[in-house]
Amino acid sequence: MTPRTTLIASAALALLCTASTSAWADPPIADAGPDLFATAGATVQLDGSLSYDLDVEFIFYFWSQIAGPAALNITGADTFDPTVELPIDPGAELTFQLTAINQAGESNSDSVNIFISQESVPEPATFWLLGGMLPLLGAARLRKRSA
Repeated sequence: MTPRTTLIASAALALLCTASTSAWADPPIADAGPDLFATAGATVQLDGSLSYDLDVEFIFYFWSQIAGPAALNITGADTFDPTVELPIDPGAELTFQLTAINQAGESNSDSVNIFISQESVPEPATFWLLGGMLPLLGAARLRKRSA
């Protein structure tokens, strides 16, 4: 190899190395979605679908709980949209973190809060009849019999 050929080969190799490392110049952007409000014991779906990386075709997702009482179950923690079964703990706040990782191993994280409200169990409709309170269904049956 002549000195000129060596110089050209070295420059090409340097350019190739620069191109391959700059292809992943920026880490991904993680977006865990807006904060959520849910009832105690509900199952909610987290949404990291707005996460992206302009430099690569795909990213990996990893969700973890970082604060609050333990969730009963997390399904699909390695997807952009896992489901979380909330504990029956009205007034609690849970925080989940989404970490987005690209093919170069670069990562970025974002978190989402879930605020648990009081359990919403509808009470049966009632009314007073004969000095006592009867469930509406029972009263309807009573009314049909007496009619």
